Amino acid sequence: FHSDYTGYAYPWPHMTSVEGADIIGGGMEFPMLTVMGSYEGQQPQALFNVTSHEIAHMWIPMIVGTNEKRHAWMDEGSTSFLENQSRMELWPGVDHHRLEAQNYLAVAAAGLEQSMMRHGDWYEPGPGYGTASYPKPAALMVALREVVMEPARWEEAYRTFIDEWAYKHPAPWDFFHTFERFAEQDLGWFWTSFYEQTWTMDHAVTRIETRPSGEIVVHIEDRGRAPFPAVVRIRTTSEGVVDRRIEVDHWLAGNRTATIELPASVGRVTRVELNPSGYAPDADRTNDFFPRG
Repeated sequence: FHSDYTGYAYPWPHMTSVEGADIIGGGMEFPMLTVMGSYEGQQPQALFNVTSHEIAHMWIPMIVGTNEKRHAWMDEGSTSFLENQSRMELWPGVDHHRLEAQNYLAVAAAGLEQSMMRHGDWYEPGPGYGTASYPKPAALMVALREVVMEPARWEEAYRTFIDEWAYKHPAPWDFFHTFERFAEQDLGWFWTSFYEQTWTMDHAVTRIETRPSGEIVVHIEDRGRAPFPAVVRIRTTSEGVVDRRIEVDHWLAGNRTATIELPASVGRVTRVELNPSGYAPDADRTNDFFPRG
């Protein structure tokens, strides 16, 4: 699976997984070798997860030589993403990307994050290092793919990054530049907000207004500091589901609120949902719905 999805075939003659229960609890990768705990008595998916994760390290950092000591997210985040992608394919029925993002979003909501760009040795005690290195960068890759860029363009950029930097040593800016090249847009707001800073995103549906003319106005508020496109799904009695999008440029211009106007012909609005895919890194999902709940 990893060879197919990365577009870069596994280049070595073997891969060995060794049980090392007396020296490790999870797993640790080495070139063509991973040492893992026994996982005795656990569910089969637990063994699959660690195996997929450690084998995914054969691409980053064993082929694409990132510096985990300096920028751990380039190593562990990319690997966590590929592990989760393999789960989506081979353990269907659960959206593993959304499930794994919950740890990051909970830490973000609690204000306990530390910057992803911090040196791996310089994190303060707490969830800062783990969150910045594993679930957050994996979740951001999905958010970039599903909400900011077209998935096909994102996957082209992802495979190009691996191919162009195979057996080389990329820095974060090489990663950023590759994706901007395929996005054909300046993504500085994305890298600054989520990679360099620990700004949180929080969009909210505040109210629905019906004008005397019958037109309906949906009011959206940006309560976070991190700009991000707002995808709005509106359910109506006459026209079914109406999808609208508030581009990031609206928030970058300094606006804190936005409105979506619908003609009277849509009938009555029964529900509004922000971020219907669940992939936007919204730290507070409770205010993404109207009515609440």
